Amino acid sequence: MLVRVLTSNSGQRVTVEDEDDFFNEVCVLSRLDHVNVVRLIGYVIATRPFLIVTQLPAAGCLRDYLRSASETTSQSLLLQMCRQMSSAVAYLAACR
Repeated sequence: MLVRVLTSNSGQRVTVEDEDDFFNEVCVLSRLDHVNVVRLIGYVIATRPFLIVTQLPAAGCLRDYLRSASETTSQSLLLQMCRQMSSAVAYLAACR
């Protein structure tokens, strides 16, 4: 699981706008259901700070994985990853 804590976009105190952005993110995540998009597991709004809990992909963050394994990753695996990412992006675009 990955937990995201609500923090201020400006680095100051959490504002009403920050909370609105948080609730919008929860609403969007709650509607998503695709094999290549992380899933919302839950959220906490009863206490502060507010939290969003999402699934953590088995290999962790894709960016970190690609940076650490860039020289050992085969072209066929990279192509498979590109297909999966394009499928996820197409799904997200269709959800708009």
